Amino acid sequence: MIIVKLQGGLGNQMFQYAAARTLSNSGKVYLDFSFLNKNNITTDSFTARQFELDIFKRTKTHISNPYFIRLIRSNRKIFKMLSPRYQEVKDENIFDFLNNNSSNLYLDGYFQNPLIFQDIRNILMDEFTFPELSKLSKEIELNILSTTNPVAIHIRRGDYTKPEIQSYHGILPLNYYKQGIERIKSKVENPIFYIFSDDPEWCEHNLSFIDNKHIIAGTKQAWEDMFLISKCKHQIIANSSFSWWGAWLNANPEKIIVAPKKWFNNVDINILPKAWISL
Repeated sequence: MIIVKLQGGLGNQMFQYAAARTLSNSGKVYLDFSFLNKNNITTDSFTARQFELDIFKRTKTHISNPYFIRLIRSNRKIFKMLSPRYQEVKDENIFDFLNNNSSNLYLDGYFQNPLIFQDIRNILMDEFTFPELSKLSKEIELNILSTTNPVAIHIRRGDYTKPEIQSYHGILPLNYYKQGIERIKSKVENPIFYIFSDDPEWCEHNLSFIDNKHIIAGTKQAWEDMFLISKCKHQIIANSSFSWWGAWLNANPEKIIVAPKKWFNNVDINILPKAWISL
């Protein structure tokens, strides 16, 4: 049995599912909601999240029995004795489990490394199939698909502007986006930029240097932005797992993806595929 503890928003939950899916011989992934249920109040230093993977109807997810999860979490040493093949998987040791066929694993981490699940890309591309779009988002999709060289830009502000959260995540400077746009322009003819942000008003006031742009605001569901980002031919992403997945799900074989080299202020992680341009 492969159980994964869900934490964070949609992008983080997708990383966690992808890691668990990689380790699951049967394809089944059991979900532990305990962290989401317990930490359900937003504060200045924490953003509460809900279960968001349910938008993907093709994933092989199963809801774990809450009593069974509590039993495991409160009696881990005993459970290991009763079930010798039970092991806990963390960010730092997941590569030890990729080929050992352990049957009982509990995953507790973020697993933000594409090397973990690179061998099941085709499976994830299928299972991370989005539901039907709202009318507004469908119109935006048609606009993107009718454009020769659409480029998505994601600007994450929102909870990142809170001082305590900003001290950890950091907000990307405008110079990052300026450099990214110049890099795209050097490789792509007549790009049209589609800007996705949780702060469109800020974008209106601060992105006048970008020509040929559309600022996307008012989509019905946040996941629709991720879908629309993935439909652009190229991406300039933020230090956000949300736009990371929008770029990773891009099926264009000639895609150009610009990403920030520094993902967190004080933590280094291997989150960027080698083919992406880091600035």
